[in-house]
Amino acid sequence: MSAEIPREALSDHFAERMNGRSLVAAVFTSFQLDPGFFEQEILAVFFDVSFSHATNVRLVQLEDALRNVSGGVAVYYDADNLVLSDAGPPRLDTARIPVRVPRGVFHAKNVLLLVEPVDADEDGRRPRTLLVGCLSANLTKAGWWRNVEVAHVEEIEEGEDTRQREPLLAYLRQLRELSPKGSDHSAQEVIRRFLANKTGGQQRRSSLGQVRTHFWCKDGVDLVDFLRNTAGSHLEGLYMEVISPFFGLGEMSGPLQKLLDAFNPKACQVFLPRADDGAAIVDERFYRWVREDPRCAWGTFPREVTSLGKSADAADRFVHAKVIRFFSQKPKREFLLIGSPNLTDSAHDRGKNLETAFLVEVEPQRAPQFWLESETKKSTRFKEPDSSSSRAGEGGTRLSLRFNWSTTKAQAHWADAASSPLLQLSSSGVPLFKLDPFPGETWTELGDAETSRLKQELGRTAVLTVDGDGPKP
Repeated sequence: MSAEIPREALSDHFAERMNGRSLVAAVFTSFQLDPGFFEQEILAVFFDVSFSHATNVRLVQLEDALRNVSGGVAVYYDADNLVLSDAGPPRLDTARIPVRVPRGVFHAKNVLLLVEPVDADEDGRRPRTLLVGCLSANLTKAGWWRNVEVAHVEEIEEGEDTRQREPLLAYLRQLRELSPKGSDHSAQEVIRRFLANKTGGQQRRSSLGQVRTHFWCKDGVDLVDFLRNTAGSHLEGLYMEVISPFFGLGEMSGPLQKLLDAFNPKACQVFLPRADDGAAIVDERFYRWVREDPRCAWGTFPREVTSLGKSADAADRFVHAKVIRFFSQKPKREFLLIGSPNLTDSAHDRGKNLETAFLVEVEPQRAPQFWLESETKKSTRFKEPDSSSSRAGEGGTRLSLRFNWSTTKAQAHWADAASSPLLQLSSSGVPLFKLDPFPGETWTELGDAETSRLKQELGRTAVLTVDGDGPKP
């Protein structure tokens, strides 16, 4: 029997969290970034404004709202995974910072919001709060509007002691280290100062027998070791449920095997992703491995969770959620690992992708049950999994450009120790200018002609196409 699954629209949840609060600074992180959709649809959630449906009017309203965000807004994304949709190019004054992870991808998906009450308290104070979200959703239309995703949001109040302080500070340091030199980190600096100066560390892992919420950033600690170190024996011998859209290729799963060995669950349900035509999106050898393990079974979500509509022939939403769930019925206990990691080697093992997640113990009202329904019918058709989120991207560029409207100076940065090759810049298929080779790992000032052309183009878009850095534009 499957349990009732908590459900809520991501935008509605954040809008409710922001009720009566104003934004001081915001940092978003994502594997994929659709900058136009982010500006027009996601950013709007965090302001108490009735925005127009007309794009141009909406952008003017957002621009006005952003002026009141004293700490600014920054978005960190995987350098090879900038995407453009029908929302168009970005036009607002937010910092967009590409991140490069040396042996993997930047796969973390977080929302960090420093907020304060709109109305002061009786002493005239507006004590601030940091909202920290770990999500499976990218900053794209699919992530926020179409997919089945998962998220957990914690609140850290001014003056609070929290175990999340040190790992969050370490995560912010990583963001700076993996970004191009000279990037605008002013938004995260406001958040860093709040954590460093307005909160304290909490050393105890649990309180009154309940495990405190822990933030995991894969910085030298793989996921299973993190679970052992934080919850340890609390997770052993429970039921386990694993939800992931990607498992990698091969006849077995190293991460799943490690979880089974470490925590020896009574039983384990594993989500089986399917294509629109019903084919299982897993390696056939891995499918057989799970079926043959006496502790494991494949499962799927109830149709009401995935269906795009109420009719019987409505299409299914893609399940992009990533959850590792442990629970018991006597006593009633439930633990959730929620965030960005798929069930792949690059997501779980140290030294590869940069991932983040929360481990949360929740208080179930009733005896927990599996969310997934067991798959009784054996799959006979298979489709090769898309492992794009588990490997370095094939597109993207090592080039970053910046323009200062106060000084009207433009600079280029090449994210490599060696000098850049000859690069051709264009916009919507129209050539703009070429960049001759220049030194790597430093910002180099552009010539007058290139600066003038870039300034002219920035009146229309902040996304350009680069040819010459690899086989693809």
